[in-house]
Amino acid sequence: MEIFGVFEGGGAKGLAHVGALRALEERKVRYRAVAGTSIGAIIASLVAAGYESSDLYSKGEDGETGLLSEDLEKRLLDEREYRRVCRLRDHLKWLAGAPRHDGVAGSASRRSKMVGMVLSRFRLSWLVVVAGANLSFIPYLLHARVLRDLWLTSGAVRTDLIREWLDQVLRERVNVPASRPVTFADLRIDLRVVATDLTAGNVVVFGQRQTPDASVADAVVASMAYPFFFRPVVIKDAIFVDGGIASNAPAWVLDDLRDEADERIPTFALRLLDPIDGIASAPNRPGDRLHLRRLAGRFVPSALGSRASMELRRIEQLHLMELRTNVRTLDFEEVNRDKAATVETGYEGVKAYLNRRIGPRDPADMERALRAFIGVVADLFASQGTVRAYAIQPVDESRCRVVYAAMLEGDADDSLVMRLDSRSQALSLQVREPVLLRCSEIPTSDRQVAATKYVHASRPASVRHAYCIPILRTQSDWSLREPMDRPEPQAAVCFDFDEGDDHLLLDPEVEDKLVMVAQTFGEYWSGRREDPEETADSPEGESGDEGASGWLQVPDAPGFHVSSRKTRRPWPEFRDRLDQLVKRIEGAI
Repeated sequence: MEIFGVFEGGGAKGLAHVGALRALEERKVRYRAVAGTSIGAIIASLVAAGYESSDLYSKGEDGETGLLSEDLEKRLLDEREYRRVCRLRDHLKWLAGAPRHDGVAGSASRRSKMVGMVLSRFRLSWLVVVAGANLSFIPYLLHARVLRDLWLTSGAVRTDLIREWLDQVLRERVNVPASRPVTFADLRIDLRVVATDLTAGNVVVFGQRQTPDASVADAVVASMAYPFFFRPVVIKDAIFVDGGIASNAPAWVLDDLRDEADERIPTFALRLLDPIDGIASAPNRPGDRLHLRRLAGRFVPSALGSRASMELRRIEQLHLMELRTNVRTLDFEEVNRDKAATVETGYEGVKAYLNRRIGPRDPADMERALRAFIGVVADLFASQGTVRAYAIQPVDESRCRVVYAAMLEGDADDSLVMRLDSRSQALSLQVREPVLLRCSEIPTSDRQVAATKYVHASRPASVRHAYCIPILRTQSDWSLREPMDRPEPQAAVCFDFDEGDDHLLLDPEVEDKLVMVAQTFGEYWSGRREDPEETADSPEGESGDEGASGWLQVPDAPGFHVSSRKTRRPWPEFRDRLDQLVKRIEGAI
């Protein structure tokens, strides 16, 4: 399956991207293009050069191997500069009562009690003022060099070693001579890198189209120049700092490639989250206060996370995979202590997402599968005409869209977007049971209102009725008599018919088997095979509503009908037929 990959920035958390890559490689994904910011730009550039997760980091019986298995602080940062920064950070943490870099805690509770005692007795006495004035020069003496670097060069650590290392490892994979740097035009995959241009006060995108002759290493270190930690990067006449200031989850930089693609290609956005430790939890006891030291560390992550959510809105076929890491942005020493744990958080995050969410799959494979299921449905429905099939899936909290289709070639509704609360095929997701749409009964008002007029206008005039079946978590969920007691559908599969009597759909056996078709298609889609023991056939005559049923109009939805018969039961012999069909589909791919 081909995807667009987006790697979010996050400093030390970025090692989780390596685990995410491993999980995606297990799904045999291929990258049409990749984009990244900050540490995400490093990972994206390595992917664009042809590196895989095992090339970056792997841990086995012989220990750790890969480009990122070394002590990255010593390899990529000037040791003296970095130690100065760590000393300053430890001092600030000690003052705030947080654990030091070497694991020693500043006794916050003891200091706070002492300070409280002094203030309670002396308040704002001259003693405190004089003592503060006389001791104020000590922190400057301790951190004079790093403070001078911050003042004179706007950053404490140089990026030279990172630039040299990245250019070297990229060169080894794309075979560029040492006489020149690796450029965007040299990479195997289109790469987009975001950096913040302080000179122009704007965001800049580096890429094969935008800057084909630019040095990849220069662009990447510009994208990762975290303000005040790294010194700004100068490229030509512009001054650059971390791209995360402008766009930390740059999925939008791939918009042109998405628009030009001949097929719908999903976008996988990998988002890095801080560990959950309750640092910003609300007061829950009388007398609790929101001290600044509890909240200060959350301002920047919250701002970046909020903007990332807006950056990712309205991107079709977007899959946002949130990776909850065990370290924070500047915890480089902590991540060095246990790289494997951070890598594993990325692997488990992506794996959990793919196991929880249905899809995605290669569109060509899904079209072949839908064509195969069309044959089964046409046989059940005794249809001699054309049967179209398409799968719809929620894409956010308010919309769903057609994600896969067969027999819709040349039709305008093969990528239709629908509101989840609209009178459309999306109703099957709302009511959690199969829905029949009779096209001739759709009122004129629904053909004119903005929410549904394009849904009905794009449907071929030859379609007489459509039957949409929600895909539930398991076949056994269909035994629940109250549809709203069923779990929320993951998606729905719809079949359009241009001939035939829709009353055939009310036959109990046909109803049962069409649901089995939808569930089996959902299993193929998700790659999860349901345990046959959990879908054991109900004894004959005990299902409770095996008799003939009738159509009931969906309330406030003219033209849409549901069956009066609510439960569905599996048919073992038909399940065997569907299993054989899936095997043939998989064998043909």
